[in-house]
Amino acid sequence: MGSDFFEQNAHEDFKNLDKLIHYVNLQQENGSGINVFYSTPSCYLYVLSKAEKKWSTKTDDFFPYASTPSVYWTGYYTSRSVLKRYERYANNILQVTRQQNGFSQSNLRNPIFDLSEAMGLAQHHDSVSGTSKQHVANYYAQRLSDGIDRAIEVINDAYGKLLSKENRTIPIPNQFLCHYSNIRACLPIEEQKQFTLTFWNSTIHPVTIYYRVPVTRQYFIYDPIGNLVSAEYLMIPDTTKNIPGRMNDNIGKEIIIRYNTDINSEKKYYTDGNERQVLERIRDYRPTWHYIPDDPISSNYYPINSRIWIRDQDRQLTILTDRSQGGGSICDGSIEIMVHRRILHDDSMGVKEALNETAYDKGLVVSGKHILLFDRPSDSARLHRTGAQQLFMHPLATYSLPNTSSYTNYSDMFRQSWSALSDAMPLNVHLLTFDQLAP
Repeated sequence: MGSDFFEQNAHEDFKNLDKLIHYVNLQQENGSGINVFYSTPSCYLYVLSKAEKKWSTKTDDFFPYASTPSVYWTGYYTSRSVLKRYERYANNILQVTRQQNGFSQSNLRNPIFDLSEAMGLAQHHDSVSGTSKQHVANYYAQRLSDGIDRAIEVINDAYGKLLSKENRTIPIPNQFLCHYSNIRACLPIEEQKQFTLTFWNSTIHPVTIYYRVPVTRQYFIYDPIGNLVSAEYLMIPDTTKNIPGRMNDNIGKEIIIRYNTDINSEKKYYTDGNERQVLERIRDYRPTWHYIPDDPISSNYYPINSRIWIRDQDRQLTILTDRSQGGGSICDGSIEIMVHRRILHDDSMGVKEALNETAYDKGLVVSGKHILLFDRPSDSARLHRTGAQQLFMHPLATYSLPNTSSYTNYSDMFRQSWSALSDAMPLNVHLLTFDQLAP
């Protein structure tokens, strides 16, 4: 029993367990004191409590984990970087649609369920971790994609109720997502004379963002109150298009970015644990046992779910990530983050397949975002807490193609802004999720 890839036939497994329990308990007739039965975690903890013993506790981290000397399981903190980002993007849409469904009282639970279920599946320890086979990773991504497609129903229904004015004579245009905006493309709006761009801020605090819209021509841009917005149109230069971005030399690589400063960090750095708390890390040190360094890099890598920082008495450098990645401080004053990896040979750790992600028969290109915050330590917490939350719950952008003749006609029939709050909430208050559980 147990081990990866072994549990495939529940009927057979439990039938064998039933036999095992039966024959072990039969030995009680011969004086055995062993009684085997199906149990639950609560029953187990109840028995431990009745034993009236003092049990040891562990408050430090289990990471980084090594199966043998110098073999640390830290690369998967970054593995399948695109899937890690897609999971976070899908969660953003899930939280937005839950909010919109509740505020508009649309009661569209079924369209949200598919995405909610796919997100739950993506939390499997071999899914968002990036440690599954390629075809399984494709399946996880497909489930998320299908869930997102259904969730659009909620967005359209909610905006129809929240933004429509009483005097409108036409239905609100259908909203859609630009799934290829990460590669600077949005096919539905190309060469269109006009389109709308709507943002939903799922946090309870005001946010200011600079948003990039992939267009093929220039437009007049209006804000929610009808003022012209100053925008900069940037052509992608050929030098940028020709930057080598694919790893095609038949050599596996782990791509890192390193930020070097003269901060006297004294071996210490800090990473968040699932965005709920921040843990202090000390290079080449373990708090509960004597550690003999056997690998200067991978043994000092930790998961970075949203942020990492180094500091001294006067300065702090914090880096916010847009997905889970691995990294550490390999030398004082420096932060290193692995952003992508492609391994052309199986590492013999159980997957039985190389981590060789490709697109169009070439190595997969990954783009992403790091936000750098540099301030005094006393002021940094306010910046990285709100910044990480706003990056995690980034405003969701949807587009539409209105069939009105002008912005004035469109704004006469549809609200240009809407808020569920009369005022912003304090910065130390956070809305984790908002959902409609019943009509």
